[in-house]
Amino acid sequence: MIPRSKQYEDAIREGMCVVFLSGISTRTLALMSRRLIGRPLSHSEVSKAAKQLEDAVEAWRERDLSEEKIEYMIIDGVNFSMRVAGSIKKVPVLVVIGVREDGTRTVLGLQAGDKESAFSWREFFKDLKRQGLDPSGVKLGITDGLPGLEKVFEEEFPKARIQHCQVHVSRNVLAKVPRKLKKTIKEKSTGVL
Repeated sequence: MIPRSKQYEDAIREGMCVVFLSGISTRTLALMSRRLIGRPLSHSEVSKAAKQLEDAVEAWRERDLSEEKIEYMIIDGVNFSMRVAGSIKKVPVLVVIGVREDGTRTVLGLQAGDKESAFSWREFFKDLKRQGLDPSGVKLGITDGLPGLEKVFEEEFPKARIQHCQVHVSRNVLAKVPRKLKKTIKEKSTGVL
């Protein structure tokens, strides 16, 4: 099934590289590849596949968004463990998920940046608009309640309203409840916690 000139499927190599980029050690990668394909992947194979993945991700990040009919935006920052300069670090990533008119969701963008920084959010929103996202179609932005983020969102999407994420609101309330009542409050909540 695999041509003679190939020793394994490209998908296996790419999958192994994704695992490597997500933080697995080179030693563990070598053990895994030896079990899956009978030999360890070379550094050049990992580099080549990582470059292909990087190019594909960058093309996706720069894609045209003008055909997306987005009504709602779910906006948050998360920390991912990533391989940076040979070591694993927690990298803050800004995330925007769009909800289309038909209710389906799509990840509009991912961008490294400080979730506490109004400047980072502004640049991210501007990038999405440069890619063709129509700000006038957005009706609602759902955020975790960071004041700087709300202000920037209102400026960049003036026709949209803001709502705090119910999960974040519930967690904030639960943090203020006395310890002995937390379990009861969790059980009586609407399933958000």
